[in-house]
Amino acid sequence: MKFAWPFALLAAVTACSKSTDTSKSSGTSKDTAKPGDKATDSATAPSAAKLAPPTSDDPPPALVDKDLSPAGKDFAGWTAKGPADAKVVEDLGGARIVTQKVTGFDLAFKLGAGIDDLKDFKAQQQKAATTYNLKIAYTTDTPDALVWTTGDGSSKSYDFRIHAKVSGKDVTCYTVTPRDSEDALKFLQAQCATIAKK
Repeated sequence: MKFAWPFALLAAVTACSKSTDTSKSSGTSKDTAKPGDKATDSATAPSAAKLAPPTSDDPPPALVDKDLSPAGKDFAGWTAKGPADAKVVEDLGGARIVTQKVTGFDLAFKLGAGIDDLKDFKAQQQKAATTYNLKIAYTTDTPDALVWTTGDGSSKSYDFRIHAKVSGKDVTCYTVTPRDSEDALKFLQAQCATIAKK
């Protein structure tokens, strides 16, 4: 059963990104997570936020339905679009669809993460920004969506974290690594709407 993301949300959400090396064999963010981290988001990884991702002129990949069950039993029966060569891995309780390229496809979903997840995330993010002297500008800040840019004076990254109901479940869709352009962001963001319960 697929669902339609609210039009207003899709129209409002614009851009986001961050940098993480996905070349490790596991493909998960566990390799870089620190004790006490609640998620693998850029807000809690300032070293990633400060690094401008390499740009890529590669065309968007062709997408297929990806079975999310490798991320855990909670994702049994769930699918979302991703490149054929992407891996589905567990990402600290979420399902991450990721390719091995640094600028490749990288998108994650959490089930059961309601809008309080966005409040908690924003609080952590602002605390990290103050600690590490980063500038965060929100382009969307609603109960159901956070979209922001992060800058350190020499580089800028783009990220999003959005919430919706899918087949009666709370779902949060979020970036894990940065997008290097608004077009790349919009392409990735559009795939949030492809998660479905079969």
